[in-house]
Amino acid sequence: MQSEADLRAAWERYWDAYDADERQARRVRAVATDYPVKRGLVVSYPDLLDAGASERELRTRPDRTLGMGVETFASHVRGLDLDDVWERSFDVLILHVDDLPGGFKPFDSNLMAHLNELVQLEVTFDAAPERISDLMEAAFVCTSGHVTRLHQPGRRRRDIGHCPTCGDPVYLEERESLFAEIRRVSVSGDGFDGLTGILGGRRWKGVSIEEDDTATVNAVPRADFREDSTHGSAYLDLLHVEVEADLPF
Repeated sequence: MQSEADLRAAWERYWDAYDADERQARRVRAVATDYPVKRGLVVSYPDLLDAGASERELRTRPDRTLGMGVETFASHVRGLDLDDVWERSFDVLILHVDDLPGGFKPFDSNLMAHLNELVQLEVTFDAAPERISDLMEAAFVCTSGHVTRLHQPGRRRRDIGHCPTCGDPVYLEERESLFAEIRRVSVSGDGFDGLTGILGGRRWKGVSIEEDDTATVNAVPRADFREDSTHGSAYLDLLHVEVEADLPF
């Protein structure tokens, strides 16, 4: 396993090189200043390897690898001359991994055997994506008026029972909470049908998805476990989508 120090150093080199490109530097600053409304950045797989990241770590432990990317991104932008970034945690920043080689395609069709691994899949979209609001930061208000804000990094809502200031009961105040748009879509492929895919982090400009479209996706299979059950429902965190263009015959 790549050491934490080596992984951190690889990401620091990656962000330094990323920021050296003027167009990419503008994107970094836009995400840093408009986060979490803008909360997605494209990560080039070859460039990340050139910076010293481990291919095996990215494949088998994407959460650890990309989590370090988020952590070092936060450190990187705090070193820039930007306003209002010091108090931001960036813990719902999404890194979209692009340019994966074919070796990331799993050898079998059992996605549950590849939970939390980064894989490349060929899928067919069962319908056009549905736009939904995703809770990014929940604002809980108590009867005394204290507001407690809590980031929501996963699909399951993080909650608090009582106000940490006074102990009074709290309720979710949607008008004070922060939402972002994501897309939810049903996909089918080798060994799975009607599986939910989640596209988050950016507006997917230039990606038009219609029913029966086929695509290559870079994704992390997940299992959403309920608190009262040991059985999880699978879904896909879609980190990159490349729709196959129709050939003019």
